[in-house]
Amino acid sequence: PGITLPAGLPQEAWIRFLPVLFLINLFMGGPLAEDIGWRGYILPKLRERMSTLTASLFIGVIWAFWHLPFFIFPEWSLLTGGIPFIWFLLLTTSWSVLFAWVYVNTQSILMPVLFHAAINTTLGTLGILGAGSENLLLLAINTLLTWVAVGLVVLFFGTDLRRADPISLGQKTRHVQRL
Repeated sequence: PGITLPAGLPQEAWIRFLPVLFLINLFMGGPLAEDIGWRGYILPKLRERMSTLTASLFIGVIWAFWHLPFFIFPEWSLLTGGIPFIWFLLLTTSWSVLFAWVYVNTQSILMPVLFHAAINTTLGTLGILGAGSENLLLLAINTLLTWVAVGLVVLFFGTDLRRADPISLGQKTRHVQRL
């Protein structure tokens, strides 16, 4: 699909504006504030009571509804890529799992913030998915592939979405060698 740019930016020069668009999305488009709350505060609290997977799925649904005003007011729909809400719900929930996976394995809120800003820039600001029924196939493929990525993360990392602790692995290896 064609790339959509803010009014006044020449279509053929989108690559020159990409870093600026990314920074605008990073600081003003939600990732910084949202991920500090969703991943930096709420996720650790929920992980005390449930698996990281369950917590991130729960956060993803709430997070999608957090964006509901963008779907109620038509003039705001471009901020979410102009996609129907049900698709946004599916994508946001899957992103929540992937962002949680990044967060728990890096213990850095910066990584999910950058991941979030990249998604907002490409899918939202640049409109890679585009709006309208003619692009539903692209949207369906993107959603499916994102959920496949979630499935692979769960398959390889388990429901805590966490890689094995290298220190624990080293200790287990030494213990097995002694036996």
